[in-house]
Amino acid sequence: STRGLFVAEGFTNYYGHVMLRRAGLWDDARFLRRESRTISGIENAPGSRLQSAEDASLYAPFIDDAPHAQKTNLENTAISYYPKGELVGMVLDLLMRGRTGGKKSLDDVMRAMYDEFYLKSPNNSYYLRGRGYHVEDLQRVATQVSGVDLTEFFDRYVRSPEK
Repeated sequence: STRGLFVAEGFTNYYGHVMLRRAGLWDDARFLRRESRTISGIENAPGSRLQSAEDASLYAPFIDDAPHAQKTNLENTAISYYPKGELVGMVLDLLMRGRTGGKKSLDDVMRAMYDEFYLKSPNNSYYLRGRGYHVEDLQRVATQVSGVDLTEFFDRYVRSPEK
């Protein structure tokens, strides 16, 4: 669903940086500098106090490259789902690693999502394999994989504009 763009795009950003680190192209310092810029950008963006990750995703068609005939105040009232989703992915990854003693991570969730929504799903159409997912699916799978109740996390960091 459109409410999940922060997962599709933001988690992709996060994993792009993670892969650069895992491949040895970035050292720890560079990876942490990059993630700290994302955190700082979200912390200092006025719109992050007004829009949740889901809302940023939902409003994307009206904000992303949409022509605006009049001057807008979007820089103060909206936030991009890319960095917001990147931060949600990073915090979810760290939370899962912390609560499971490093036994489970966002990697495990992504593998489980791939398995459920692509490999084991009936075709969504005659030309596409798998099916789409909703934010609630991500929450359910992350909870199952980690064994941690993630309701508070999703309510606070995905559904509300809290930081």
